[in-house]
Amino acid sequence: AIISVLINGEKLKLFLHDLYEMMNKFQIDCSLKKLFIITEIFIVSNLILDGAFWIATVGIYIFKYYIGRSLYFFIYTTVILLLFCIVSILKKLIKKLNSNLKTTSLNLLNFKAVSVGNHVNHTELKLENILAVYQRDLREIRRNQFVIYESISVYNKLFGYQILFATIVAIIYTLDLLMLCLTFSKNMCMDNPQQILGLITVCFLWMITIFVLISLVAYACDRTVSEYERTILICYKYLNQLPISLKRDNEFILQNELLAIIEQTNRLQLKFTAAGFFNVDVTMLGFIFGSVTSYIIVAMQFIEI
Repeated sequence: AIISVLINGEKLKLFLHDLYEMMNKFQIDCSLKKLFIITEIFIVSNLILDGAFWIATVGIYIFKYYIGRSLYFFIYTTVILLLFCIVSILKKLIKKLNSNLKTTSLNLLNFKAVSVGNHVNHTELKLENILAVYQRDLREIRRNQFVIYESISVYNKLFGYQILFATIVAIIYTLDLLMLCLTFSKNMCMDNPQQILGLITVCFLWMITIFVLISLVAYACDRTVSEYERTILICYKYLNQLPISLKRDNEFILQNELLAIIEQTNRLQLKFTAAGFFNVDVTMLGFIFGSVTSYIIVAMQFIEI
């Protein structure tokens, strides 16, 4: 994460600036401050509990060599949380865009106006202006959709390797904690059940924390793609409400603009990737779970539990 910031500092700065500009443009509240603070408090609490347990078990002299491990845990979980927050903002932007699309399409569909002929009066001019506004709004939605698509492409370039490494580390950490729990549980004195319970609690909390954070990122990416694909369904919904024989100007405008949005959405296939190795969605959780389960099954063949 630190190396990525140093290498892509200017691109990251521009990406966050563009994201902030879109938030202001759509006038949506994407503040995730409460979630971020609560999660950070939970992570710090885990670190304190983890440190207290190992100090009580191995002593402060040995534990001081593992402070770097605790610091890495904090950085790792914070980076994953930041990745989730950015994707959540992108999802809200797409959701707002779809909401605007539905509102504008419905207004244009229900617009009552006569076709403009050769003789135009002031009333017809006003109607033309209103139709022009609706047409401009739909084209603006299409342009904003392209901007969001480009932002997600930049997100993949900036954070694709972070997601890849976070997934690999999640698997390694989970296996490490499981092996740590099994190994120390066997070596600890069974006359001290509190020590064993403390070890299991610490390992379980870290595994839950890692899995939940990875799940949040995967779920947020999956929902963002689903919301993006829902744009086509919205367009088809209002296209199917048009009459077979188009007669009015608003119907022609609505048809042309919705077809243009559909074509753009089909051409610009949205997806989140981990540096191109795999797509980031809920199926990624199955990959993590399968990897951990496979290792446990193999390990059980060689370790007497």
